[in-house]
Amino acid sequence: MVKEMTPSGPDEPWDFREASSETGPAIMAVIREVIDRTEGRESTVSKATAAWVGHISRVAPDLHPWSKYVLSRNLVLAEQPEPPAHLADEWPAAVSAFLAFAPWRSRSNRERYERAARHGDLPGLYEISVGDDGLIESILSVLPAPASAQREKPHGRLRNAQRSAQRGQIV
Repeated sequence: MVKEMTPSGPDEPWDFREASSETGPAIMAVIREVIDRTEGRESTVSKATAAWVGHISRVAPDLHPWSKYVLSRNLVLAEQPEPPAHLADEWPAAVSAFLAFAPWRSRSNRERYERAARHGDLPGLYEISVGDDGLIESILSVLPAPASAQREKPHGRLRNAQRSAQRGQIV
């Protein structure tokens, strides 16, 4: 009885009974990927993550389900009262830019997205690298450099983020 009267929150697991015909299939595909990729250690997504998967699926239905999960999970984390440092205020705008360029759809789109990243035109200087199959390969977050390093060339921060990614410090 208490469980039924307790309001559900965004951290609670999403249940297929909440599915709409529009977003349900995309969320189910994401859950399948989560189960496969975590070898069953995780078998659901939160309601908040499912909501973001739904939003992303409306504008990018052809994006790989795992990539939808990665973006959605980070959007949920960015909404927390104290988000992780690597998820600056610009993260939602960075996801919007990524979805707008749709670099998984064509070589031309990818080249345009990469050119914008090289020139520092992306919000918050995030660069989301994606393969031909739509799988996100890495997310680089180029956070402001410490004062001692600000004498570098303009693209020095991007090079530092790429070096960090090579050392396994991918966001």
